[in-house]
Formats: sequence, C-alpha cells, structure tokens
Amino acid sequence: MKKTLLKRLHSDVASAFDQDKITRTCAQELTHVKPARQKESCRPWRAIKTTSIAFARTLILKTPAPLREARKGKNDPWDKTTRRKTELLKKLAEAEQKHDFYSRLYKQYTVDLLRLAIFARSAFDQQSSTRILESTPPGNCCAI
Repeated sequence: MKKTLLKRLHSDVASAFDQDKITRTCAQELTHVKPARQKESCRPWRAIKTTSIAFARTLILKTPAPLREARKGKNDPWDKTTRRKTELLKKLAEAEQKHDFYSRLYKQYTVDLLRLAIFARSAFDQQSSTRILESTPPGNCCAI
C-alpha cells in the first residue's frame, strides 16, 4: 500500500511522508488532488507547522475542481458536492410543486368558505326564513 500511495504523491510530499512529517491519513487525503496542488498544499503546513487531518481536508475542499484528481470507478468523497447539489435541486423542485398545490388548495378553501358565509348571511337576512325560525319551537329543528 505504501508504494501505491507514494506513486500518487508529489515528490516533496512523498519525502515529507517518508520523514514522518505528515501522517499516512494526511497523505491519503492528499491523493484526492493533483500532484501540483499537493505541493502547493504543503506550504501552509510548513508555515503553520500543523499536519492535522482536518487542516488537510480543508485544503482539499478549497481546491478547485480542475485541480482535483479524477478517480475511476471509485466514489470520491470530495466530489459529493455535485451529486448533492443535483439532489437538493430535485428536492427543491418537488417542494415547490407541493407548495404550489397546497397554496392553491388553501386559496380555493378560503374562497369556498367566504362564499358559504355570504350565502348563510343572505339566507338569514331574508324575512321569510327569519319568521320560520322564530315560529318553530327550539327543540323542533328537524321539522323545518
């Protein structure tokens, strides 16, 4: 595994790995970017004097897409952004459709409710219906 790892690393990064200046996990993370970018990524490490995995991952995430290493057949963890973006766009479109459907349904419901309220008010405002309701005893609502 060490030979294949060293093949995918820039010579400066490989020598730093051999001298135990960077850890194996940091070196494995650096294989996700092209060798030219690996060399550029070593400069901030030397300036800050840290080789943490979190720092390596942030440098890889800051790397533009053309400088990232294309992996064939393997699922690249740093290339999830494009897949995640398309999935989020699909979810957003679906949510918009649902929102439009429910907002139209709510508008129709309120319009129907207003019509019913207007109809009920006009029915009770008529003199004939008022006389019928007043003449009927309170317990005989079904006789109307």
